[in-house]
Amino acid sequence: GDPRHVFTTLSRAHRHGNADQPLHFYVHESNMVEVARHVLLLAILMTDDLPPTDRMERFLEVFMNATVRDSTAELVERHARWLEASVGAVFAGEANAPGAATHPA
Repeated sequence: GDPRHVFTTLSRAHRHGNADQPLHFYVHESNMVEVARHVLLLAILMTDDLPPTDRMERFLEVFMNATVRDSTAELVERHARWLEASVGAVFAGEANAPGAATHPA
């Protein structure tokens, strides 16, 4: 799978002044690992705790499956824990559980 269409839509919405309007994406993949990878890559790009250039570098490290820096590995681990907790809460019927909708920025 390739999440580039989601990223393109987000960037175009931001560029055309629709950044405040909520967008809903439906990603259909036969493999849940691919869905998790899409969410992880999106989380890396959307985090606010890094400058845009750093976000892009880390995104490319993960997207290209390159050898990652220790700091990027820590970032991936943090996002992965959030993703695991969120997905677990949804499957347990706790969609409004703490941390299910909020991302650790």
